[in-house]
Amino acid sequence: MIRLITNTSNKGLTNELVRIWESAVRHTHTFLSESEIERIKAYIPDAISRVERLLVFNNDENIPVAFIGIDGRRIEMLFVDANHRGQGIGKLLTTYSIEHYDVNEVTVNEQNPQAIGFLASIWASVPTSGLNLMKKGVHIHCCICV
Repeated sequence: MIRLITNTSNKGLTNELVRIWESAVRHTHTFLSESEIERIKAYIPDAISRVERLLVFNNDENIPVAFIGIDGRRIEMLFVDANHRGQGIGKLLTTYSIEHYDVNEVTVNEQNPQAIGFLASIWASVPTSGLNLMKKGVHIHCCICV
């Protein structure tokens, strides 16, 4: 179930989202050292609180297992707990964001080719008014995470 979070001051939820972030990062961001993960982790609660829209996906037990943060029409963050990868949750959150918030931009670490391929495949396959989103000016920005 996807839910829009309107109050990011809930410390328990923030801790759950940081846990999801860490699980996902440790599984997919193998280019980061332990000290880099810990340094970045300290900024995650603030980053979560600053996104315009925060969508959380809860499993059948109503436990958060993934989240996506959107500013304007840009995905700022997308993380799925490592134990729930490959179940279509990231695709669900991304396509939901495209369909409900007209998202057309995302930034992804260039050191994470899995994420680049994942996002490119989603935008290439989601139709909007009969058009492929790649033809609608979707921007996938790559950045270096340090």
